[in-house]
Amino acid sequence: MEATKEKLASLVKGSRREKGLTQAKLAEITGLSLRSIQRIEKAEVYPRDYTLNKIMEVLQIPLYSLDKDVNSQGSLGKKIILSVSSGLIILLLSMAFISQSPTFPETHFELYLFWSAVVILISLIQWMVWNEIFARLN
Repeated sequence: MEATKEKLASLVKGSRREKGLTQAKLAEITGLSLRSIQRIEKAEVYPRDYTLNKIMEVLQIPLYSLDKDVNSQGSLGKKIILSVSSGLIILLLSMAFISQSPTFPETHFELYLFWSAVVILISLIQWMVWNEIFARLN
């Protein structure tokens, strides 16, 4: 954890200096407090996602320049939880729909189409989670 704060501090400080900005000017542009900028550059804290995004936007630091450890702490755990829970919710809702519908499915073909659609929906959600589409929207 300490190494990630150090890497981020170095990246922010170096990018800020390359742009010719003082810590006070960066704080003013981002709308963050001067103390927050100072603490990040001294590697005292790891900023929240909102703060990190504001700094990266102003300093024009590309997301890929941060390695996995710095980019998102705990993102693997969040992805796993989101993947498992979304899959289970879709499956449970699908089974509830089938059990409460007296006329559906009328044929095996309809049942196979229904489950194919469920699998496609779950696959799309998993693809979006693991390709960080949701992360980019925030």
